[in-house]
Amino acid sequence: MKAIAFCGLACCVCSENKGCVGCQDGSCESHGWCKNYNCCKEKGLNGCWEETMKKSL
Repeated sequence: MKAIAFCGLACCVCSENKGCVGCQDGSCESHGWCKNYNCCKEKGLNGCWEETMKKSL
């Protein structure tokens, strides 16, 4: 599903949109460099905005 990436960017406006299957469905093969992807997967978050929300509560 291509909607909102872990970084919070809307996939429809991403410059990599045409060749990307979307990081939320786990099919991204080049996510090793992405801090947002790795952090969200490790912490079980839907996106980096959830971490920000937890800190502000």
